[in-house]
Amino acid sequence: MRAYVQLAVAPDDAEGARAVTLFRLGSLEVRLTETAQNLLEGLPPVWLELRSPLNGAIVDSLGCHDFDEDELAAAVAFVIEAAQRVQTLH
Repeated sequence: MRAYVQLAVAPDDAEGARAVTLFRLGSLEVRLTETAQNLLEGLPPVWLELRSPLNGAIVDSLGCHDFDEDELAAAVAFVIEAAQRVQTLH
């Protein structure tokens, strides 16, 4: 939730999106990204992303609309699974 608040003050990139890194997992990082809402109508505006900072590739992602109880549970499961995946890679 703290990262969600930080996202509100993060600078926009060239496409109007904002992102904050939650933490690093080995050679990957988990980021919270807010897309430009008018750019992607119908898709979730906020995404958790497991990505490689070396080449910018997104390994996995989870879209969220409002971080209700179900979405928070899914976000926690996403992070746990990401950590497990990184451990098997290293």
